[in-house]
Amino acid sequence: MTRIALVTRARAPYHKALQEAFAQSLGPESSVRLFYPKNSFCPFDEGKTIPAGANISTEWIDSIKLDGRATVMLARYQSEAIGTQLPSRALWNALAAYNPDSVWVHEFSPYTLTGILFAKNRRIPAIVSSDVGRSNANTFPWIVRLWHRLWGHLAD
Repeated sequence: MTRIALVTRARAPYHKALQEAFAQSLGPESSVRLFYPKNSFCPFDEGKTIPAGANISTEWIDSIKLDGRATVMLARYQSEAIGTQLPSRALWNALAAYNPDSVWVHEFSPYTLTGILFAKNRRIPAIVSSDVGRSNANTFPWIVRLWHRLWGHLAD
C-alpha cells in the first residue's frame, strides 16, 4: 500500500481532475491525502475543487495567513496575491500522523515548504509540481523565479 501526501494551497477544477485520476491510477490499496490550509482563499466553488474518490481524502490544516503589504510585490499576479500561508506545526503533525511514503508538493510557498522539509527529515521522496516552468518562467516576477530556484534543489 502506497500513501502519498499532497501538500498544496492551490485549489482549482483542473487540479481536482488530475488528483482524482492520479489516486485512481494507484489502485484501491493505496491512498492520497491532500493537506490544504483551512483559511485559504479559493475563487472556485468548493465542490468543483475538492477531489473525491475511494482512496483520496482531504485534511484541513490550521495555518497563519499573511495578507496586504506582505503580498504587495505579487499584486499583479492575482493568483499569487491571495494570501501567503506560513509554515505550520499543525501540518507537520498531520503529515506525521498520516505517515506517507512520499510527499507531493504543488508550488513552492512557505506553507508547502513544510511538506518538503518533512519529506527530507523522514528520508522519503519529495515530489514537486509547479505552474512555473522553463518555458514560461519569464512571465513570473523575478522574486517567484528566485524562490523556485532556491527551493527547487530539494525536489527528488
